Amino acid sequence: MKKVLQISLGIVTSVGGFLETGLIATSTQAGAAFGYRLIWAVILGTVCLIFLVEMSGRFAIASRMTIADGIRDRFGSNMFVVMLAITFIVNLMVLAAEIGGVRSRSNL
Repeated sequence: MKKVLQISLGIVTSVGGFLETGLIATSTQAGAAFGYRLIWAVILGTVCLIFLVEMSGRFAIASRMTIADGIRDRFGSNMFVVMLAITFIVNLMVLAAEIGGVRSRSNL
């Protein structure tokens, strides 16, 4: 029973990590505007996410390191800082796009 609870907690945590309010609002808005014409992007993104999570799990089990630790160990601290900066910029752009999308819809 304890193992089932751990697995279910992991599933709930992973879903909660990828589905936030901005994603739900943006997806709803895109669905209303474009219908099912963009379903290919959702399917492709889901498949890529499945592979990413699966490979990250295998890497963590095999090396006993996180992805960030692996990048830092293999490529050095300078490359880790570059990757961290790129991740920060992409997250900032996603946040700006979500805020801009909500803002543009509120004026209608």
